[in-house]
Formats: sequence, C-alpha cells, structure tokens
Amino acid sequence: MDNAMHKTPERQPHDQHPDFSPLHKMAGTFSLALLQNTASLRIPEAQKTTGPGEIERMRLLVTRHAEEKDTWRRTMGAGLSLLKQTSEMHQAALDRIRTLEQDLEHLNRFSTADPVTGLANRRGFIETFLRELDRANRGLGTGGLLIMVDLENYAQIALRFGEAAKDAFACLVGNTLRGETRIMDLVTRFAEDEFILMLAGISRKEAAARAQSLAWSLNHLSMDWAGEKLPVHVSISLRPYGAGDRPERILRGVRPDEIESLLSLSLSSFSPSNPQNGAAHETA
Repeated sequence: MDNAMHKTPERQPHDQHPDFSPLHKMAGTFSLALLQNTASLRIPEAQKTTGPGEIERMRLLVTRHAEEKDTWRRTMGAGLSLLKQTSEMHQAALDRIRTLEQDLEHLNRFSTADPVTGLANRRGFIETFLRELDRANRGLGTGGLLIMVDLENYAQIALRFGEAAKDAFACLVGNTLRGETRIMDLVTRFAEDEFILMLAGISRKEAAARAQSLAWSLNHLSMDWAGEKLPVHVSISLRPYGAGDRPERILRGVRPDEIESLLSLSLSSFSPSNPQNGAAHETA
C-alpha cells in the first residue's frame, strides 16, 4: 500500500503538459522548420510552405524574368553595336571632311599659283594687283611698276621639243626671275609665254635699271635639252601704275568682266583713268 502511495507519476508529453502553452508549440514548430531548411538548402522554403500551384506560378515568374533579362541583354548589345557603328561613321565623316578641306586648300593654292613653275598665276596676280591699286587709291601706297617679260622663242621650243621641254624652259625663266627680285616683289607667270614682275614702291629710274639687268641675265640663259643648247630670248617692257589707274588699262588683254568674275568687285570702285599715268614702254 505504501508503494502505491509513493508511485512516481508518469511523464506526460509536452503537447499534453498543462504548462505547455500554444506559444511554446509555435516556437517548437518554427525551430523544427528552421532546422529542416538549414539541413536542406537545395529545396526552397516556398516548396515547403506553398502548394503545387504557387510553385508553378513562381517557376513561371523565374522563367519570364530570365527571358526578359535575355531580351534586355540582346537589346543593349544591339544598342551598343549601333552606337559603335554611329561613332565609326562619324569618325569617317570627320576624316572625309578633313580630306575635302585639304583638297580644297590644294585647289585654292593652285587656283592662284602656276602648277608648272609654282609662281603666281593670272588670277593670283590680278588679286594682288587690285589690292595694290586700292592701297594707292586710298593713299596707303605710292604705286610702282610692272616689268613685262615675253618669251619670244617659247612657241618654237614647244613645237619642236614638246610639252616637257617647254615646261622646263618656263621653269628656267621663272627660277631666274625669282632669284633676281626682292621678297616684296611679285613674280607671276601671267600666260604660258609671259611673265610679269610687280615692283611696288619703286621709282621709274630704279625699275628701268632692274629691267635692263633682268634682260641681260635672261638673254644669256640657255637650256640643255636632247643634246642641244636652247637659248632664251626675251623682250621686256615697263608699265607704271598708281592711284587713279584702272586695271584693264594697265593689264592689256584683261577684260573688266574677267576681273569682276575673279574678285566680284565693281569697276566703279576705281577712279577714272589718269592721262598722266599712261603706259610707258621701254624695250631692253
């Protein structure tokens, strides 16, 4: 009987213990779920707490996200490719513009320079000469003289020896004239067989002496060609210019419309011709 009175009571389960509250049950369930998630990381928690429909919906969302990401990558790739192509086209356009500018500069240089001798050509001379006349008309210059050099045997050399010979002949004369003039003077190949020297701010006496010196130097030149010695024969004349002169009066053979087309200048900007500035002629 005593043993029955001192019998140890049986242990009750936790969920049936009178002190085991619903809060304790929730904490135990959460701990068990946490341990299961930690032990099996390959299985998303959503698969343990959601049904098959929710899992399928999430799978579709993941698939759609991957497709959108792939589409974005392709779009960005195409955009970058287009930007690169546009940049290359822009650079090619800039290079083309630079080339065209160089070509234009080259053409402009040759539009005022003789391609054979490198001297100023007809247009280059007219532009410079008109500026000198304008300076004289405004009292900024005193005028000067033009020395006209005609190659008397140029046509015969061209006819007999051809294009290369006549070009070499013109270069010989042009280089000689360039070496006999001042830096401030302008040497021009005005036509194939005609050269002009513009001497600004020089007296007639000094210009006449210069012309005689040039005539002697040129007429003592010769060129070796095809086993022959080809002499240079020139004739020289002087033409003074100053305030009040009209360019077509000084430059014989140059029409007013030619001057206007070259420089877009009106002849009305020049004063009437001065009879005292008539053309003087002196043959060396």
